Amino acid sequence: MKKKKIITMILAATIASNSIAPIWAFADTNNLNKVNTDKEEVIYINLNNDGTVEGAYAVNIFDNENVVDYGDYVSIRNMNTVDELEYNDGQVTGTNSADKLYYEGVLENIEIPWNIELKYYLDGKEVTSNEIAGKSGALEIKLDISENKKCDSSFFENYALQTTLLLDSDKCKNIKTDGATIANVGSDKQLSYIILAGKGAEISIKADVEDFEMDSIAINGVKLNLNVDVDNKELMDNITELQNAISEVNSGASLLSDGTVTLKDGAGELNNGITSLDSEINSLNTGITQVEDALKTLNSKSESLVSGSSEVSNALNQISDALNDVNVSSENISALVEASSSIQGGIDSLVQGIADLQASANYEAYKNLMLSNGADIDLLQNSNASTSEALKNQIAMLQANKEQLLAAGVEAADQQIITIDTQIELFTQLITLLQGNNAVMYGTESYLNSISNGTSNLLNGATELQVKYAEFNKAIENLTTTLNGLVYNMSTLSSAINTLVTEYSALDQGINDYTNGVQALLNGYSQVVNGATTLVNGTSELKSGAETLVSGTETLADKTTELSEGTTELNNQTSDLDTQVTDKINNMVDELSGNSDEVISFVSNKNTNVKSVQFVIKTPEIQKEEVEYTETAEESLTLWEKILNLFK
Repeated sequence: MKKKKIITMILAATIASNSIAPIWAFADTNNLNKVNTDKEEVIYINLNNDGTVEGAYAVNIFDNENVVDYGDYVSIRNMNTVDELEYNDGQVTGTNSADKLYYEGVLENIEIPWNIELKYYLDGKEVTSNEIAGKSGALEIKLDISENKKCDSSFFENYALQTTLLLDSDKCKNIKTDGATIANVGSDKQLSYIILAGKGAEISIKADVEDFEMDSIAINGVKLNLNVDVDNKELMDNITELQNAISEVNSGASLLSDGTVTLKDGAGELNNGITSLDSEINSLNTGITQVEDALKTLNSKSESLVSGSSEVSNALNQISDALNDVNVSSENISALVEASSSIQGGIDSLVQGIADLQASANYEAYKNLMLSNGADIDLLQNSNASTSEALKNQIAMLQANKEQLLAAGVEAADQQIITIDTQIELFTQLITLLQGNNAVMYGTESYLNSISNGTSNLLNGATELQVKYAEFNKAIENLTTTLNGLVYNMSTLSSAINTLVTEYSALDQGINDYTNGVQALLNGYSQVVNGATTLVNGTSELKSGAETLVSGTETLADKTTELSEGTTELNNQTSDLDTQVTDKINNMVDELSGNSDEVISFVSNKNTNVKSVQFVIKTPEIQKEEVEYTETAEESLTLWEKILNLFK
């Protein structure tokens, strides 16, 4: 922009200097052998109010003593000396006795290099220059300048124009226009427009006017001969730096695109794994619910087990009391045998119940039950562990992609960065959830193994009781054969029964502890059920989040692919940017300097020694008509006539 302003100032100065009367110079008298004499041409063109040509004449300026010149003139006139000039068949000859010779040649029916169209609008209505003189209102002046195809194009292509309007500040307010240099000249506003060689212009000037008048519009044209030396080293260094930066951005965008595609594939695999995990956890939840139902059934039988054990304990106490007070008789012995058989049956049932409990209340049975419902506990634990590791890898990849985006200039508040942060948080929560799931399963294993160990001890004690009581019951069954020696063995039997009562009291206490343990297990397992339900809900949300993640990574992959394609295209388009800029600068310099160094004559192509050609174009002034007032002179009367008039 700064260079453009400097060039405009140079143009204005060049045109202005050529608009001034030429400077006197020493004459070159050594010109006798030339076909035509060195000269300067100034073409004066008077326009009509609408911009059409009214008339034109050329002023030819010579420094030499002998003059030979050519031109198609209606007439010629020596403007500054008394030397005679001859004009025959388009040739002007003569002798110059002064330092400079100026002669005027009137041109007729000429085509100038520019089509000039001038229009006036007052309050939105088109009017003529005569109609607008002295008027007030909203004025718009439109001046259109374009190439005249009927004239030699070299003038349009190589000559710049300076157009100047002078507006009276007292008559013209709120002046608005584009592309003009506005200066104060006394009380007037001077509007100057520079039109480069080979260019046209559409000029619009708007103002609020009162009693409008305006001086002539001046349009001066000169051939550009600007030696513009553009120092573009700093610019080209910056362009090279820009090209390198674009190449680096393109490489980064390509890597980012590859990374997001990998991320998209990983997210797809993760989504598949989470879908499978969701199915497995639903199966696990079903199995856990079934285990809870089984524990409830087992707990519902605990009361019967406790009651039965209490009955056995009471029966043993009764036997003990009976033996202490027994009077040996066959009836008592028979009753004793029947009671002992009942006790044996109860003990056998007790042992079988404990054995059934041991078979169902252990971790292996729990795993088999879960497997029968479609949930492989070992596989699920391994899957949770491997999925956690995969998620950690995905988090590392996301973090790397985020750092690449930030390095590429993407803001932290950008949607892409927010999406990656959301994904990292989601994966971290998923790892915590999977680790919690494994912890639940490990806790269940530990708890069930503890219950199983307690049940084993209980079964061992009950089995030992079963064996001992079987021996005892056998002895009672043989009581009838040994009745004669009963009195002698009664004390031994009583002692054995008392021992049995003591041992069974411990067993009864163990059964009570066992049933309490089953109740506690059921209460604790309800937390497992609640946790499993939460896990199911969490995996459902996780599945939904994974689907959102897949959709987001697909969008991210598409956008980064578009980014990569865009940066690739940008890189391709700017790979020769330095050459493009250099060519553009050269073209602009050519436009400013014109495309021809040769100066040709406007009036005749026979004039081959023309040093300069200048165009001075003017429109008529806009002036309101002045009203002439005729004063009636008072008739001069003599004294006698004045006296006579007194009596009339």
